[in-house]
Amino acid sequence: MDGRTQQDDVPRERFSTLCAAMLRIGGSLDVGTVLQEVVDGARALTRARYGMIATVDERVHPHDFITSGLTAEEHRQLADWTDGPRLFEHLRGLPSPVKIEDAPKYLRSLGYAHRLFDAKVFLGMPMHHRDVHVGSFFLAAEEGGTRFSDEDEEILKLFALQAAAAVTNARTYRDERRARADLEALVETSPIGVVVFDANTGIPVSYNRETERIVGALSDPNEPTEQLLDMVTFRRADGREIALDEFPIAGQLGTGETVRAEEIVLSVPDGRSVAALINA
Repeated sequence: MDGRTQQDDVPRERFSTLCAAMLRIGGSLDVGTVLQEVVDGARALTRARYGMIATVDERVHPHDFITSGLTAEEHRQLADWTDGPRLFEHLRGLPSPVKIEDAPKYLRSLGYAHRLFDAKVFLGMPMHHRDVHVGSFFLAAEEGGTRFSDEDEEILKLFALQAAAAVTNARTYRDERRARADLEALVETSPIGVVVFDANTGIPVSYNRETERIVGALSDPNEPTEQLLDMVTFRRADGREIALDEFPIAGQLGTGETVRAEEIVLSVPDGRSVAALINA
């Protein structure tokens, strides 16, 4: 009975460790931190001696290299190994998962003289997210150490999926921030006045310097530009006049109507006015 209980405790312990690792992975938005948690967690669960993640960028060029179980000097040597990217590319082309029982012999057969430390057995898995290759994940064991099981392969597959998702999410977030920054820079430097309204409230949420210049003739220097909305009247080309404090401009132009280069007049109660062309 005691032997069976001990055997039952092993998968239960691994499951608990797996859950804890998944929680740590989900607790950070930094891709470097996530990848380190992933490779540390996979190595611990499979009792591997080493773990490595090599990511590639959108052009399939080497990008991040994260290791676990290596000393700083071993990490540097492997990261600087000129044949490393070529080896990873070769392994990526093999059927997945890649299991190599005698890594030194296999490397010699490929013409590589580099000895990958004390690694004897390799287990590798490509990292894909929605059919896009983002890197490779490897675990290694010393001679006489761990022999990777089918369960270890499933664990590596799970962590490889987590790593691929982290890389993809980080790239998506980076691209969105870059696109937003480019758009903001374009709008801010545009010679055309641009105002962005909240579609639900009709309240302007941002405007550029050219807009400030256009409405500068209507505003009081001692009052914020936003306060101008409480007093300005908006007259369209067909003669309709709209008080913006009663009918927000975004609501008037957000009815599905397309406006192209319509001349409008913005005026305030003391008679000052400014003409402009509007697109919406």
